[in-house]
Amino acid sequence: MLILRAGALWLIVIFSILGGSVVSADEPDLITRLKAKVKEDQPFQLLVRIRLKPGTEAKFTAEATKVAKATATEPGNEMFVFYDDLEHPGTVILFEKWKNLAGLKAHLEAAHTIPWLKFTGDIGVEATIDILQPLIAAKPAS
Repeated sequence: MLILRAGALWLIVIFSILGGSVVSADEPDLITRLKAKVKEDQPFQLLVRIRLKPGTEAKFTAEATKVAKATATEPGNEMFVFYDDLEHPGTVILFEKWKNLAGLKAHLEAAHTIPWLKFTGDIGVEATIDILQPLIAAKPAS
């Protein structure tokens, strides 16, 4: 599980994700983790648990709204939804669904994503990222 911490380490992680380098000897960046788990053209999902510092919730929500609207227009994105974790105050869940690795890579380099990542580092969020694929899928009855 990739753990992102506030301050300078956050920026190192951001640059490692964008540049494809390793943050530490035992913690590969997200793109490297994805390449080990999914094929280039295979869809995947990310579950991001974001822990906010007290007092940053309103500012976070305003910025998250902007990045969600912009990300929803990206051709490689199928879903980008923030959820308020009702059982863990101060925690937000971001569910992302991507068509393929190229879609996520384009997102990480998008004009709206880079300031978003800097903003989250500036307010000191802490996040974990899980890589998911459906195990069993069923459509609701019509």
